[in-house]
Amino acid sequence: MNALSNIHFFRRVPRDMTEGTAYGGMISIVGGVVMMILFFGELWAYLGVETSSKVVMDQDTGREWAIEFNITMAHIPCKYASVDIADRHGMVQHNVTTNIERWHVDEKFEPYLEHVAHDALEYEEVDHPEDGDRANLELTSDIFEDQLNQFPVTMVVFHAPWCMWCRKLAPVWEHAARSARDKFNQQVLFGSVDCTHSDAVALCRSNRIMAFPTIRIFKDGKTRSFQDYEGPRRIESLVDYAQHQRWTTDSLYEHDKAEAAKALAAKQASPTASSGERAPGCRLSGHVLVSRAPGDMHITISQEGKSFAQQHINVSHLVHHFSFGDLEPIRMKARLRHGARDPVIARVIHALSASGFSALSGTVHVTNENVTQEHYLKVVRTEVRRDNERLPRSASYQYTVTNAQFKDEDEDKLPSAKFSYDLSPMQVLVLEQTRSFTHFLTSVCAIVGGVFTVVGIVDAVVHASVRSLEQKDGMGKLS
Repeated sequence: MNALSNIHFFRRVPRDMTEGTAYGGMISIVGGVVMMILFFGELWAYLGVETSSKVVMDQDTGREWAIEFNITMAHIPCKYASVDIADRHGMVQHNVTTNIERWHVDEKFEPYLEHVAHDALEYEEVDHPEDGDRANLELTSDIFEDQLNQFPVTMVVFHAPWCMWCRKLAPVWEHAARSARDKFNQQVLFGSVDCTHSDAVALCRSNRIMAFPTIRIFKDGKTRSFQDYEGPRRIESLVDYAQHQRWTTDSLYEHDKAEAAKALAAKQASPTASSGERAPGCRLSGHVLVSRAPGDMHITISQEGKSFAQQHINVSHLVHHFSFGDLEPIRMKARLRHGARDPVIARVIHALSASGFSALSGTVHVTNENVTQEHYLKVVRTEVRRDNERLPRSASYQYTVTNAQFKDEDEDKLPSAKFSYDLSPMQVLVLEQTRSFTHFLTSVCAIVGGVFTVVGIVDAVVHASVRSLEQKDGMGKLS
């Protein structure tokens, strides 16, 4: 025991040889408060993380990514709306439907009915009658309403001479008109409107005709309420549909006939459209998978069996949401919520993930007819990694957007809402670094020893000053 006492570094001074003072107590209290403040500051730093960011090359060049969108096309019906994808590698996808929903929207652009895709249009091959008798009535703006008022049901085809599908439908339409005339005895009218004729251009524009041929059903002379027929272009199918629509206009029709007419309309026609009540728009929402090469996503119009008039196409749209993401959004979102230990970084990343870094979200883009709206997006990937972990704790995409409108010089290209994207080869890497427990323990020891030493020095200086003043006062030198 004596040997151990000889190497005691901290030899004790008997208490009766020490002296306590009031100012020494105050200095000790201040020193204790400073020590506690520094300790809790070091504890907060230990529990948190230090972050740093740098720009590095994106090494994962083979990974596919997803475009997530929710867009309302104000003047394109769902039956025509098409999502096309193309990239610089030559990969082209037309009318993508996988993982995409289409909803009919009302005049306030709120969805009210999910679009159900119809079967591909089927055209019957028949010869045009050559006996000179014509049952199909050519309609113009001057006589359109008068003729509709004379028949309970009027089926009208809007066509153009240059349209190959219209020429294919013409003999079928004439045969169907003759059958309807013989079968319904002036109860159903089959008419046609040439949208290139000067007396019918205004009529086609008021009916928002953008595709040829377009077949519409008007009932009881109501020109503002109609349905678009999307069934087979066959004589029997057209006459059968006209008969079902005739049942719905008869006040004495039977209940089972009414139900049959509704079922057929749901299968072969578009939802009832009424000017001022329903806007002919469509909301498209979902996601598409694309390669990391620069590319374009087009929202335009397309339907097999129809031709389209560029001068009547308007691609004005509302972007509710548009963002980019990885192929595992559920796992990545979980990491965004729980991966970043720094609470500030976690809140920022989670908030940015919720908005999808979507600079386009909530924007409205209005165009004229036959004009393409392009959004050029420059995309940058941001990753958050912790210490030396190989996999990122979270990942997200930011982009800047430049908007432009133009009229395509290529007459074969239809107007579209065009989203051109280009992923930067550089990415932002945010590194999270935590302090080790040994570093924390060392810092605490430094705080305790440093504060104790500094307080001791301050106490010694104050004590010596007070003693000197007391001695001078006792000697009468202060007066």
